[in-house]
Amino acid sequence: MLIVFLFSAFFHEYILTLSFGFFYPVTFVLFAGTGVFFNFVFNDKRKGPVWNIIIWICLSLGQAIVFSLYSQEWFAHVHCPLKEKTFWELVTPRSWYCHP
Repeated sequence: MLIVFLFSAFFHEYILTLSFGFFYPVTFVLFAGTGVFFNFVFNDKRKGPVWNIIIWICLSLGQAIVFSLYSQEWFAHVHCPLKEKTFWELVTPRSWYCHP
């Protein structure tokens, strides 16, 4: 099961990196981190309507968080150009240090 989560997280991040033109590992952290965590902690103990409601709330909030963070990173890429083209600056999110 761990391989499935990591494989899915890697390819989702790869597709978003190619689509947006920048690397921002939010989906990797959400898929690999929280997905693996919830799978191993609750391992088939989640039955019933309460867990269904929790999953739908997490899906809704997760999509909103991903949209907000990727929008913030896109804004930083538009308004804060790179000073140097080093590997570290290419993989570090620009929204962490950009203050236009």
